[in-house]
Amino acid sequence: MEEHPAWTGLKDIMGGTMGGMGLVFVGHPFDTMKVRLQTQSLTNPMYTGLFDCVRKTAAKEGFHGFYKGVFSPLAGQMFLNATQFFAWGQSVKFVTRGTNKTVEDMSVADYAAAGVITGFGCAMVESPIDFFKSQLQTQIWKEKPMFRTVPEAFKVVVSTKGLRGFYQGLSACIIRNMPFRALYFGTYETCRKHMLDPALPKDQMLPVHKLLFAGGLAGSVQWFFCYPLDVVKSNMQADSIHREQRKYSGYIDAVRKLWSQGGPKAFFRGFTPCMLRSFPANSVCFLLYEKTLQIMDDFTPRWAIQPAPVEQSRQR
Repeated sequence: MEEHPAWTGLKDIMGGTMGGMGLVFVGHPFDTMKVRLQTQSLTNPMYTGLFDCVRKTAAKEGFHGFYKGVFSPLAGQMFLNATQFFAWGQSVKFVTRGTNKTVEDMSVADYAAAGVITGFGCAMVESPIDFFKSQLQTQIWKEKPMFRTVPEAFKVVVSTKGLRGFYQGLSACIIRNMPFRALYFGTYETCRKHMLDPALPKDQMLPVHKLLFAGGLAGSVQWFFCYPLDVVKSNMQADSIHREQRKYSGYIDAVRKLWSQGGPKAFFRGFTPCMLRSFPANSVCFLLYEKTLQIMDDFTPRWAIQPAPVEQSRQR
């Protein structure tokens, strides 16, 4: 027997939504520090490092400062993760179409291809979410902030640039996302596959500690190798919403100017809080995702089960 595609997709959406909530609550304080360190002035920096950023944020803004702009990524990550895991499931089906492969049977090349497709699709959802988050997190640089909340930011951007303004930095988001998601899902699935007990079915649920490790490793690998791409994205999305006031005219210009201002170090500002965040946040994300799928498996409705022409395993 195999699951109806609609039920499989719904599981991905619900699992991704729960995973997104966990990722934001665990990771947002680290993300705030990352974005502020990434986007501060290279010639006149406000913070000397991570601990200085934490100290000054706590002194000036209190606990709430670490969750600045959290409502945008909370709502956004729930939707984004739902989209991301659904897109991954559909990408897996596309890459393995006609091969009778399951996700456990895929090669590294298969994972990479499915991840690139997932990353491109997710950029259309992720870019606006990250744009508002970056704008809110970096208003601290300005003597007179243009906005302080997501609704205020939404109103200003729409009145200034229309809906097109939501996609500031889209090219940078796409360039980051394709290798980013390939490494993310590829690392998770490869790690999960190697930790399976050969004496049990392929669709077995790993113990919690193994799920946490696989998810954390996936998050750490994607950020370790793609961090410079994220720096460029953050700077373009945190740039002025008014074209005539922007520091960067495009992606190549942003790379060139960041390099001229700080050399290689310019592409690794905020690296420490990002790596500190990557393991625990993504551990929780994948754990909640897998546990949500497990719970939904226990309540699979009759309409969601249909005869399978071939043996199926962990179809997404």
